[in-house]
Amino acid sequence: MVIIRKMDEMERHFADQSIKNAYLFMVVSLFIYTIFKQFQTGKWDFVFLILIVQNLILIGSDQWLKHRADRSDKGPAHVLYMTIVFTAILLAIGAIGLMFHGK
Repeated sequence: MVIIRKMDEMERHFADQSIKNAYLFMVVSLFIYTIFKQFQTGKWDFVFLILIVQNLILIGSDQWLKHRADRSDKGPAHVLYMTIVFTAILLAIGAIGLMFHGK
């Protein structure tokens, strides 16, 4: 008995479009919220850091999948390494900022 079957090409396309639309809605919503909070309080909050890190992870994972598909192309590997380093730096800055947030 097979409970989950493999999606055909059209179902996969619809699923990809749905994920793309949901991601776009989330990014736009977080961006509008962040801008609103910036004008309201004058400070960048944690949501802005999440928005940046989320997009860095998206770019990095895209480059990683391209690198895995074609290992002879060295361009995506350099972008991937820089994305990992930049994400680690941003997470460290965010963690330090959260430690001293109320002081």
